[in-house]
Amino acid sequence: MKIVPFTASAMDSYAEFWWSIYADLPYVVRADAYQASMLPAPGPTPGYFISNLQGGLGGDHQKHWAGEVTDDTVVVAEADGAVAGILIASVDSEKRAGNILSAFVRRDGRGRQAATATLQEILERFGRMGLSRAVATPDWTRGIEVENPVHLALLDAGFAWERDWSPAYPLVEYSVCLGGVLGEFRVQPEIHASIERLRKEETIEIEKVDHERFARLRRLDTGQPPEPFVGHETFVALYEGLVAGWLPECDVGKDEFGRMFGESVPEVIHGFRNRGIGKALYHLGMEEVVRQGGEYGFTGTTAHNPARLIYRSIGFRYWYTSFCLLSKRLPGRES
Repeated sequence: MKIVPFTASAMDSYAEFWWSIYADLPYVVRADAYQASMLPAPGPTPGYFISNLQGGLGGDHQKHWAGEVTDDTVVVAEADGAVAGILIASVDSEKRAGNILSAFVRRDGRGRQAATATLQEILERFGRMGLSRAVATPDWTRGIEVENPVHLALLDAGFAWERDWSPAYPLVEYSVCLGGVLGEFRVQPEIHASIERLRKEETIEIEKVDHERFARLRRLDTGQPPEPFVGHETFVALYEGLVAGWLPECDVGKDEFGRMFGESVPEVIHGFRNRGIGKALYHLGMEEVVRQGGEYGFTGTTAHNPARLIYRSIGFRYWYTSFCLLSKRLPGRES
């Protein structure tokens, strides 16, 4: 196993290696560590990795990369003349931090060696750059897969969650990612029966509302209006005319492949959880985004959040569990 210089002329071989990891999975992780769904077709191809990485190298730094990406922040490992691992990082000069965004190795013994070698190399480069800390995935919206060789190499190297670096995220170190094709999704009879039970037994009414109606509503717990929702219309659960649950998002968008994806996220106040409200709202919301043209969706939630069972109930498939915001102070540098 050896570290070799990153070269733009070898992009095709890097992309081929990346594709060999994800070709049979329902998702891919991009070079900037965000996810993309493999279905419906046409979706990502090996060229997707190249265009994404070229975007970072070409100066699209702050939006997706949390810092500056250069040839020196891309580390490549080879074994027997073939690519065995790729680690992509960025440098946040203001925070004096090096961000490890993504790393791609196979889940075998050689992959473990490649993960250790590329990580050791980037830490040495961070040190030579005068950085004070290395951070593995700098925010919760992206992450590296748990228990793969990269995760194990980071733990071996002493990476951990540190309150002084990320005080706002004590509970989102680990997230569950799920997704799937929506097809002709429709609300099933058992959900309609649950909605009717809520109405009869608990006097909870579920309504579809527009922005004007939504703005006049008040939350049951605070007496304040909920934050404006994303989308044209949404669904709310009302108890005595006050909001006990709602969908902050009920919308569709278009991805870089021209496919329509649906977004629907349930929110239920604490005293009304575990009654089926969130599940009913979510199913209604996903039926609505399908009506608007949504073809697929994916989402992430903290590992301890039972909402992931709601997401699976519409047919979403488990993708992986990821971690974020692990960091390590670099030796000989001020924090």
